[in-house]
Amino acid sequence: MKGLTTHQVAQLLNQHGLNIITEQKKKTFIVKFFEQFNNFLTILLIIAAILSFIIGEPVDGSLIFLIVILNAFFGIYQEAKAEESIAVLKKMTVSRIRVIRNLEVNESALTGESLPVPKNLNEEVFMGTIITKGRGYIEIKKIGMETKFGKIASELSSIKDIKTPLQKKLEGLTKLIGIIGIFAAVFVFVLSVIQGGAYFSSFLLAISLAVAVVPEGLPA
Repeated sequence: MKGLTTHQVAQLLNQHGLNIITEQKKKTFIVKFFEQFNNFLTILLIIAAILSFIIGEPVDGSLIFLIVILNAFFGIYQEAKAEESIAVLKKMTVSRIRVIRNLEVNESALTGESLPVPKNLNEEVFMGTIITKGRGYIEIKKIGMETKFGKIASELSSIKDIKTPLQKKLEGLTKLIGIIGIFAAVFVFVLSVIQGGAYFSSFLLAISLAVAVVPEGLPA
């Protein structure tokens, strides 16, 4: 079964909205009280009460006003019960449900790509990768050297030891310094012998020169 992608979820939310019971902002008691008079019948009763006082019937006018006020309180009570019913309905609804979504895997260890890769049914999930989203049941079909990591290890072991450009340049420089050192040592040995120096002391002088020509820190 193919799950929903994030793009599909966003489209559905934009089309249908959230799966919640909306609740209007609660009004103050005074606002609710005066809203009870905002209907045609109540207005007629208020007008009748005023006319009763005008024509000298204060008892009738007072009773009508009392009925209007009691009706307002009864309306407030009904609204309160309705709000409680909505609250109960919100508690009965499930705000969190389990849905089927695509499994996402971080395969940066294999591909170097930092973004997670969505996986659908029958797609491979590789050893050494990290599940970043979702859950799933995975059937192991390959192990050891047959896995992606095994193939990478096999390819790495078959790679020839090739010298880097820097290593090649240093090797050439070392040969040049060695050749110069040998010629310099031979030249100093011959010159020392010509000047009357002993063979052994001249040989030691030539060897010391050859050693001094080669810098000790070059390999590092």
